[in-house]
Amino acid sequence: MRTRAALALTLACAAGAAVGRAQEARSLACLDPASGVTWTSLARPEERATLDRWCDSVGPPVIVRASGSPRPITRLVVATWNVHVGGGHLERLLEWIHGQPDLDRQPYGLVLLLEEAFRAGPAINATYPAGLKVPSAIRPRRPSPDISELAAIHAMHAAYVPSMRNGPGATLDTREDRGNAILSTEPLADVRAIELPFGKQRRVAVAATIAPAGTAPVRVVAMHLDTSRGDRTRQAAAIGGYLPGLAGGVPAVAAGDLNTLFGRRERAFKVLNLSLPVEDCGTRRTNVWPWRLDIPFGWWRGRIDFVFDSLTAFDASRRCGTVANRFGSDHHPVVMVIALPVTAPAPARTE
Repeated sequence: MRTRAALALTLACAAGAAVGRAQEARSLACLDPASGVTWTSLARPEERATLDRWCDSVGPPVIVRASGSPRPITRLVVATWNVHVGGGHLERLLEWIHGQPDLDRQPYGLVLLLEEAFRAGPAINATYPAGLKVPSAIRPRRPSPDISELAAIHAMHAAYVPSMRNGPGATLDTREDRGNAILSTEPLADVRAIELPFGKQRRVAVAATIAPAGTAPVRVVAMHLDTSRGDRTRQAAAIGGYLPGLAGGVPAVAAGDLNTLFGRRERAFKVLNLSLPVEDCGTRRTNVWPWRLDIPFGWWRGRIDFVFDSLTAFDASRRCGTVANRFGSDHHPVVMVIALPVTAPAPARTE
């Protein structure tokens, strides 16, 4: 009981701090107001200068709106996946999802919550603040293009918010940043960037509302926490305290790479689980690192990717599982199929 009370107090304090620092007025290009993204910072005031320097090393958010009218659907497939900065072959994951036998009977929508997505090109400045030690570039063999091209190729809506620069490259063909993204067959509304307390690196979650035709709306969040245990605990407390207000009574799904080396034993996991219940998506390990820890500790399963949601409260049936194939990434995708309540059409107006 004491542990649960302490976790609840941590969430309450984080939520109160978030309200006081939300939507700060900042003029950095990476916060471009023309992007259509609403910004909230959950960081402490003393972290502001550091976060601004990191922010000034990346490009603005990316919003892509696909053409065409959405068709009515009866189910929503939500997948969370760390795509290893282009190493994950998204086309193969989509083929796997489309090939599931229970998805060919009724129309469904698809939402991908992606961690370590990347963006390349001239939108990223060639220079960045002097003295800033930017993260090393992660550039595996890339079967997948950057987030803007992915959205165009698959005719999907997209929201991408960079967290950090992907290496110090200054030439046009080496400039990149990386962060979290949402790819969706359904239109995205109320897109928000949620800047977390600073750890070893700058981390920004991205959230949006999915409003499929004929079904109830869903709030979705893609997040990627720090590699430092203490820092990811602070980040989990901050976003955990913020999530209930963000959802605003709408069914919510928050998922991503928590970097929780000790899985469900970690305080970061427990804090988020207080905010939204964790979904049972199996016990398969979701990442390939670190190899050696899989042998001496029987309780360690290498599971650091989780899905949290409030779907039970809204009577939404679902199933969730971890895909056996990594499709080139260093993480396994976690996929959930949701059957949301169908909304009744509005009555026809009579004159």
